[in-house]
Amino acid sequence: MENQNGFTPVVSVPKSTPRDVFMYLLVTGTLYATVVSLVSLLFGYTDVVLPDKLNVCEYCYTTQIRWSSSALVVVFPVFLFLFYKLRKEYLAMPEKREIRVRKWLIYLTILLTSVAMIVDMVTLVYNFYSGEITTRFLVKTLIVLVLTGLVFLYYAWDVKKKEIESGKTKLITGGVALLILGSLVGGFFVVGSPFKEREKRFDQKRITALQTIQGEVVNYWQKKQGLPNSLSDLDDNISGFKAPTDPETGAPFEYKVLGKFSFQLCAVFSAQGKEQNGYYIDPTFGRGENWDHPAGYFCFSRSIDPELYKPYFPAMPLD
Repeated sequence: MENQNGFTPVVSVPKSTPRDVFMYLLVTGTLYATVVSLVSLLFGYTDVVLPDKLNVCEYCYTTQIRWSSSALVVVFPVFLFLFYKLRKEYLAMPEKREIRVRKWLIYLTILLTSVAMIVDMVTLVYNFYSGEITTRFLVKTLIVLVLTGLVFLYYAWDVKKKEIESGKTKLITGGVALLILGSLVGGFFVVGSPFKEREKRFDQKRITALQTIQGEVVNYWQKKQGLPNSLSDLDDNISGFKAPTDPETGAPFEYKVLGKFSFQLCAVFSAQGKEQNGYYIDPTFGRGENWDHPAGYFCFSRSIDPELYKPYFPAMPLD
């Protein structure tokens, strides 16, 4: 707008203060952390829904989802708070939008998102030529392209506008907040609630305890050519071994002798457990025996092959 003399007044740009540098660096850093965490979270969901048959690791996927969700729960509210705090300052003092540190960080963000999109498309073309295009890969490529593209478009639009457009800004931030909230809620359906996860961890400790007992039963048989009558027979005052108990209730596990070479180990499980990549397999057996179990009371039947587990001191005949 020109004054009476026909000249356009020059808006003085305030100098950056240490507080400004701190605020803009923090809001930019939390933005980057939010985008990276959201990409990682959506990648985790993709791996669960469309698993790679060459790398099936449910534990890896769920761990990735938990870490990404945890980061979003903490980082995104901080970004949102700083974003709206700076926005209020722009409304009170519009010239602060021209501060150099803000401009530098905006253009740095535009540069980084541009590079990310270019690398993403180059990777897509490379995999296409390599014949490795899969639905899983395409979904991940689309996730990176959409999220970095949204950040690029917003800041490219923001750097051009001369004044704050309250309606559009609220609409954009509201949409992003809903996207992140929906992604976090989705984690409860993919990974399960913290209470369910705690139950799974107790079940895993039960399996670990049963594996320990199983190993000691086999060791006992190899030493004495007979199965122990009860788990208390495994107690050793010298080595300090004592049969572990249920990690949650403290109750002893149930042990049954079925025959000369056969026995059962029983426990009560909170949830269904399925073997993952041999995670539950005891390497001392290696005969296809696993540790899959349903929820509730369940017994694992084991049979010792004397040809595989020869007695340490074969003084007694096996027959």
